[in-house]
Amino acid sequence: MSKLSKVQIHFWYLITLIMGLIEGLVGTFFPLVFLDRGGSLVALSIMISLISLGGAFQSIWGYIIDRYQRPKSLANTALLIGSTSLGLMTINGSPTIFGAGKVGHSLTTAAFGNGNAYLRSAYFSTTQRGRIGNMFMGFNLIGVAFGVFVTGLVYDTYGYQYAVLIHGLAAALAILSLVFFKTIPEFNSSLIQDEQLWAALVENKADLNYSLADTLRIASRSEGLVQFIIGILIFQFAVGLSGPFFIVELHRAWQLSTLNIGVITTFNTIMQVIVIFLFVPIVDIINRKRTFTIGTAFAIIPVIAIIIPPPWITAYFDGVVAFWIFIYFLSSIGWGLVNSLLLTLLIDFVHPKIRATVIGIYGSIQALVVFLAGLLAAMILSLGGTTTLVFGCSISGRLLGLFILILAPSPPLLNSDYYEQRRIFLSRLYTTVERGIVWIPIVGKLILKDK
Repeated sequence: MSKLSKVQIHFWYLITLIMGLIEGLVGTFFPLVFLDRGGSLVALSIMISLISLGGAFQSIWGYIIDRYQRPKSLANTALLIGSTSLGLMTINGSPTIFGAGKVGHSLTTAAFGNGNAYLRSAYFSTTQRGRIGNMFMGFNLIGVAFGVFVTGLVYDTYGYQYAVLIHGLAAALAILSLVFFKTIPEFNSSLIQDEQLWAALVENKADLNYSLADTLRIASRSEGLVQFIIGILIFQFAVGLSGPFFIVELHRAWQLSTLNIGVITTFNTIMQVIVIFLFVPIVDIINRKRTFTIGTAFAIIPVIAIIIPPPWITAYFDGVVAFWIFIYFLSSIGWGLVNSLLLTLLIDFVHPKIRATVIGIYGSIQALVVFLAGLLAAMILSLGGTTTLVFGCSISGRLLGLFILILAPSPPLLNSDYYEQRRIFLSRLYTTVERGIVWIPIVGKLILKDK
């Protein structure tokens, strides 16, 4: 099996950084720009739901990848359409047009993510899965941090009318990513480094034309997978409830400027990068599920802090900025662990022959869950509820998801995918060991005889 060159890998890291930069430019301050263009809180919640719904097509992307083995072609198409969607966001018009561009960007980002993740999981060894995943996530978050800081600074200095410039830059960067992505080869069995995927696709010549029922049947045999997915989906539903209102409340209730928010969010992201890179040497030998659960616990802290009345904080902290830097310092540990381990854990659980399909199904359900969460938040607000009530519901949901994650078992073996594949590797390992046991006495006798 041949490998990617160092130049190709470096370009891949660069692409990942640019994609993070795009997200930083158009993601964090989307709620504030949407409201500035005349949107309401209820409309914002509905729009965030539609943006999340774009990820519901991930099961389709996953099936296409598993069936036709063309992940790069899918990713290239997504980047091209995504740049067009970002261009739509440069039109300085109604909030509906602005939101429609973000919906299109979300749809294409999910498609690119599926194709890109599949290529990454194939072109690096199983024993490096966690380390490589952390490296890519780290570069992505570096891009996000820089994008958020620059955007916050521009909006604070010049106002939201410069959103046209920000989103035009994002569209240009999407085109640049497409150019750089040309250096990554399309899926090729000769480049596979994942030992389990190689065994499933090449040695065993797996038939990838599974029905949905077959896929779910195979996936259900992986102990702990269903509980893990239920726990994280409940947690993500709760995050979706409060998501679009967090930045709004920091701006309105806590009186933080866009520059303050940009600095705090950038600090949070940089801390996540540090956490991710610190875990690079040990991520492939630790209990990843247990570490992930600890991360979700820390990720609950900000939503608890947001409902504290600001006057209570100013009595103990020299300004609310210092308080939120402290809060984000704690939460960055949690989100750093969650962001770096989620995809790796799903791959740990899932059989390689249905990897893209199952991850795609998970992504689709996750998008639907966040979509429903946004609709529920909009309903609460439209019936006279407050954002404090929404945050309270979010806290309850996160705690429930955390409890289920605590009870869910870890993957039976670290760095493995699925029982059948584990059995193949273990049977080969045991055969090798047994041969060693047979040969050791013989070798010993020969050595003694020579003496």
